Amino acid sequence: MEGENERSYQSFLALPFFYKTFARFIEKESDIAAENGRFTDQFIEVMSGVVKGFLTLHENGYCCPAFKGQHVAIITQDGHQQAKIWNFCVVGTELAKNGDWVRLADKIEQATENHRIYSFEMADLCEKMSNGKLKGKSDQLLALCNYALTYSDTSRQHPYINDPVKSNLHDDLFLYLNTTFNWGQDLPDWMRMVRTARKKALPLNWNGRNFLYEQRSMIQHENAYIPPLPHQELINNSSNNSATDLEEECRTSWKADLLKLHNFALELGLEYE
Repeated sequence: MEGENERSYQSFLALPFFYKTFARFIEKESDIAAENGRFTDQFIEVMSGVVKGFLTLHENGYCCPAFKGQHVAIITQDGHQQAKIWNFCVVGTELAKNGDWVRLADKIEQATENHRIYSFEMADLCEKMSNGKLKGKSDQLLALCNYALTYSDTSRQHPYINDPVKSNLHDDLFLYLNTTFNWGQDLPDWMRMVRTARKKALPLNWNGRNFLYEQRSMIQHENAYIPPLPHQELINNSSNNSATDLEEECRTSWKADLLKLHNFALELGLEYE
């Protein structure tokens, strides 16, 4: 709905009653945002919701120039916390959209400082968001895949030969890529269905390299991997009947190994062009 009088330039989202906002996760006194020096699953779930909210608003011509933690309602449905941005206005320029990511970075940075969990990865994330250089995690995996393909020939000298730290990371990466750990045992049922429909054979070697290539294939052919009918059937048959997407399902199946790949890309400073 549209605002009136001095708020005529704003739009508001009608929501059921809520008692918690994103600000509750940011404040220093919060006991739900961090645990043992890391953000909780609750915080990560809410942050994911805020990001998706921004993307949806931007796609429909809106932004949040006065963004505050209080402008994100936290609503619990089917056992999951959903973040709903309720205060937004019409976009003036592309720069206005970019400003939303800068403001969100400020909130994340404030939360990390309040809960004393400021890490290299978090610092890098906030810096890129603040400077408009943030690349999606899909881009990180594509960049890592290109790197792995480029230097799979061990006779080819990698670019970090004179950097001891990154040279060791390079060696660790290729050790991981050549290690077999049978990631196929966690292959979701819907993916097996899609593979059967596409007549795509399963890998002969369940190593890190084929795991990385599998992620690249899913990113580049997302629509083919989640055709409407089988995916909808799986959603309808799920216990919580909650909305899912490709990234969420992959993260559920391979959380530790996806994090490992992202960290390799991050620490090597790889970018996908």
